Amino acid sequence: MKIDKLLTKLHSNPTILSSEDHIELNMIDSMLTDIMLAGERHSSSKRIQRQHWSPKQRMIARTYSYWKQKANMETKKIFNWPHLERLRSHTIISDTEHAIIDPIFIKKKKGEARIKMRSCKKKSEVIRLTVP
Repeated sequence: MKIDKLLTKLHSNPTILSSEDHIELNMIDSMLTDIMLAGERHSSSKRIQRQHWSPKQRMIARTYSYWKQKANMETKKIFNWPHLERLRSHTIISDTEHAIIDPIFIKKKKGEARIKMRSCKKKSEVIRLTVP
């Protein structure tokens, strides 16, 4: 690489650069470091708003989130229907499933959605690791 050649040349003869050049190089280095750190923060797995998933993964995750929230509401016996309706958007949950408040049915659907989400995540990890 061109940068490697320049670095070896600089290390072999440090008097090539003036003090202003050294200051400018340090500024460029700190800017590059800041850019790389910002990129790391942006792609962190802990970032909540990150949506770098495929549309299929998003739909599966939304479905799981819906059933998880509905199960929590069922255990508390307090259903916030407008909130559930917002979660239901962009999913394939039917109106009849949305209206059912049977705890056994809700737990079954939550389990199915969790299994789908885990398998979809595993597939996406394999795809990301195998892409050159």
